[in-house]
Amino acid sequence: MLYIERRGDTKLYAKSGWGMDVKPQVGWYTGWVEQANGQITAFVLNLEMHDGDDVGERKQLTLDALDKLGLFFYLY
Repeated sequence: MLYIERRGDTKLYAKSGWGMDVKPQVGWYTGWVEQANGQITAFVLNLEMHDGDDVGERKQLTLDALDKLGLFFYLY
């Protein structure tokens, strides 16, 4: 996994991918969030992909879910 970003004392590690040689095509964004206290929460998003889909959508959907779960907050 790659270190992606930090928000406050919380770190995000993740990897994305897109399987184009299967039908239907599948995209993913997977990784973990590490809290300041050392707690680690794993996550994975699998999404049916279509030609022309926004590849950044996988990350944004994941970040929205992590924010709603209180695991990785948006910094406004």
